Amino acid sequence: MALTSIPSFFVIQSSASSLYLSPNTTEKRPSGVLEFSEARIFSPLVKFAAEQSRTGDASVVHIRSCFNNKYWVPHEVSKGVFEVGVSANKPQEDTTDPACTVFRVSIHSDPDGTSGFRFFHIRTSLYALNLSGGMGMITNPPSYSTFPAVDWETLVIYTS
Repeated sequence: MALTSIPSFFVIQSSASSLYLSPNTTEKRPSGVLEFSEARIFSPLVKFAAEQSRTGDASVVHIRSCFNNKYWVPHEVSKGVFEVGVSANKPQEDTTDPACTVFRVSIHSDPDGTSGFRFFHIRTSLYALNLSGGMGMITNPPSYSTFPAVDWETLVIYTS
């Protein structure tokens, strides 16, 4: 079923690899960097929560990892290249603060049939994209990805 609004809890799946977005827990990348590395949809690593910002706009949210209760925030790793990680301890509304955790989330259907979320970070004015198997942002050329998502509350576990 296609999403028509941002669910309170959701999972993001890569359209390229079918793996789920989760914070890195290995030593190959900095801890908390978001990457498409989890194969199990019911892993505690893949569940995220959308928390309303104080703006009152339903599409402007803070996104929290339900695994470590930290918020998404981009970190510049080289000039104009950012990785998104779950490292902020609390939501930060101040758009001048480098630790700003405010994202505008929109729902899109791309011409290739992919539907899902686009994440726009308010402070950097950049869209998130699938960068080398993880979530990142680049300034040049401006780009974005549409991330297929699943409403967590629609998932059902069948026991055998």
